[in-house]
Amino acid sequence: MPIGSFNRLLCAALLVLLVSAGLSATETAAAEKGESARFSLHFRSGEHVAANDLEAWPITGSSTNSKLGRRDLFAKDNPVRLIRDHEAKIELRVPLVIMANGDVITGLPRQLVATDGRQGQLQQVRLQLDSPLMPVDGTGVSVRTDRVQRIIGQESRQRRPAPEPGTVVLLDGRELKGSSIRWQEYGLSILTDDGIVQAEFTDLADVVFPQVDQLAAVVEDSLGAGSMTGPAIMRLAINSGAVLTGARVSREVERIRSRKGSTVEVMYYVQPAWSSHPIAIPESEIAWIGYRQSSEIPLSLLPAETHVNQRLIGKPQTWLRNRSHTGPMAASGRLESDLGLATHSISQIVFKLPAGAASLSTTVGLDRSAGNGGCVRCRIAEWDASARQPGTTLWDSGILQGSDGPKSTGAVNVQSLANIVLITDDAHDERPAGADPLDIRDAVCWLAPLVEIDPQYLRRPEAVAQSLPGLNVWQQQSEDWSRVSVGERWSEAADRWEAVLSIPANTKLQLRRTAKITSLGDVLEMVTAVSRNPTEQQLELRVNDQVVEWLTSEDREAMATRHEKYVQPWIRRNNRFSDMREELMSDTLAYWWDLQEFRGREVTLDLTLSAGSREVKLVWQDCSLRSAIGNLPASGELPKVDVKLTEATLAHSSLPHNRYAFRDLMPYRGKDAQPIRFLGQVRTGGYGMVRNSQLTFELKPEYRKFVAVVGSCYHTSGALRVMVDGKVLWERPKMNSLRPAELIELPLPADAKQLTLINGVDGIYESAAAWTDAGFIVAK
Repeated sequence: MPIGSFNRLLCAALLVLLVSAGLSATETAAAEKGESARFSLHFRSGEHVAANDLEAWPITGSSTNSKLGRRDLFAKDNPVRLIRDHEAKIELRVPLVIMANGDVITGLPRQLVATDGRQGQLQQVRLQLDSPLMPVDGTGVSVRTDRVQRIIGQESRQRRPAPEPGTVVLLDGRELKGSSIRWQEYGLSILTDDGIVQAEFTDLADVVFPQVDQLAAVVEDSLGAGSMTGPAIMRLAINSGAVLTGARVSREVERIRSRKGSTVEVMYYVQPAWSSHPIAIPESEIAWIGYRQSSEIPLSLLPAETHVNQRLIGKPQTWLRNRSHTGPMAASGRLESDLGLATHSISQIVFKLPAGAASLSTTVGLDRSAGNGGCVRCRIAEWDASARQPGTTLWDSGILQGSDGPKSTGAVNVQSLANIVLITDDAHDERPAGADPLDIRDAVCWLAPLVEIDPQYLRRPEAVAQSLPGLNVWQQQSEDWSRVSVGERWSEAADRWEAVLSIPANTKLQLRRTAKITSLGDVLEMVTAVSRNPTEQQLELRVNDQVVEWLTSEDREAMATRHEKYVQPWIRRNNRFSDMREELMSDTLAYWWDLQEFRGREVTLDLTLSAGSREVKLVWQDCSLRSAIGNLPASGELPKVDVKLTEATLAHSSLPHNRYAFRDLMPYRGKDAQPIRFLGQVRTGGYGMVRNSQLTFELKPEYRKFVAVVGSCYHTSGALRVMVDGKVLWERPKMNSLRPAELIELPLPADAKQLTLINGVDGIYESAAAWTDAGFIVAK
């Protein structure tokens, strides 16, 4: 094109741009306002419904509030995709944590969660939540560190594009490039070319973690839905800018009493896949909720690479995820979606697809701000990785203008593809008469781009294993795994949802793994919940084809009787519980297999879960190898003592009910005498102690340090104390038998005369604790 002609065309284009800017602003405002109704509902078919009021936000998997009038909002043929409150005003607040699945949490990490001796345990960090988010239990929530993608601690950083992975910006202005970022108890350790830099959480302005698996995090949301069908996953946006995704959601009505009377507060509990416990959200703070099926994976959340980003006029603009350049969500005409992509011509964006992908569907249109203008051509194509260019076109929009309205792609076949590329081209050379030239008003929205996963793929044994903690390291040996389903239940004692494995009648589920048994993992633990019929839980472990008997954290029959007779009536009355009763209310039951006889050997573990003539619903909290001592040194060795506690002089003992202190035994009489066990593992070299008891030992001048392994053997014990000459040297307010024991090493004061071990009165009446592997290290 001659230069003069191009300049004339450019001037005309700029005139169109100036005029259209004023028009599009008016059109956008009008479309945003829509009807005078407060709520808008968008359905899968593209239908849009306005509503003046909602009784409550609908919850997936529940019949409560699932209708608008007589209309079923979750109807299989046309379920709701998005419900939006147009009166909500979103103002993103810092500090915030961005998760790998696209969720956003307003708050800041405070402390790394201590490990408890489980092998392969996923590291977690405790987040202190900012209002309006609240923990359902405690002062914060624990989240998986491998799912944290970015931390923003400074307001000015949220308006900037994310820096490169591995970048750490501190509040003092320093910018670090880390090849590795490791979590520490109260901060991060950044490995740079100049050495290691330590930074506390409160010093962070902006952090982008390297090598975060976005794909696995997004797929995990679907796996967390278990066997739920229909719109199983909810994505909630909050006025503070927080976003939470989960299949485990409930609506709770709480009555708060005060001197001025009582008020009703409605909260929504959401437990994302990356969180150990639910997060509470006030109903009034919800701006919108998106809904999707467990087999639908949002393309807008998957890993992507920008292959081409050019403009004919002006500076290229970055494409956006789950919003548009003019508003908080992707919007074209009257259609809106909380999941979407905002692109410009000329762009090519390559997305990685999850395994098992069958099809991709989306709706493509000019952004609402373009009004009737704009002229582009959009395509979905295969990606030729070897040539690094688009391959076969899978879908072509043809010439697309704002006046055409959004176009649905239908189900685009993506089977066997690892990547696809979304292409937005200008249509200048083939534009219709009167259409915008060049790339004027070329903003495009790809609404609700969803990758459909083959449902059979999600039912594979490997997929089931990913939804059950600890099972990912086991091989599923029997075909019966294809018959199981995974649901969930709410635990009143733990204040969280837990997975439930449904085992069909007359089924045997077989699991196998190989492992080298060391003292760092010589207890196999399976944590479940007691059943009303406890004998229906049939478990068998073989180690190198040798049957190993299990022990449980509590007698199954006695526990089931207690829950049926006392706990269930308490729950039905919705009473408030004291701390002691909350302990008794827990129905957590652990199975333990003591493997210390196999230490130093590579073994094959075969675990079989069986169901008899009836289906068995097995609550699944964890299944893993662990140590009976939570803080055992990496060497696996305990400190060597010079004088064993059982050889020291016992000066005084105080045990209730005329009991006596026995070495290496719990202080029960006759046939009730039992060896000391932590997590079912027999330990020696010390004494067992029931509630409200103490033992006092004479100290010799050469004793320099007291060493012991201390823990609860039954229920919750406490307070546990070590006292020297009447002064507290060490204390734990409570210890629970479901937790591993603790190794303690305590220097003794010079001239100390007596050491006293105490199990206090704050534990449950039947509780018991013990001190094992105990003794003194003497001066050399």
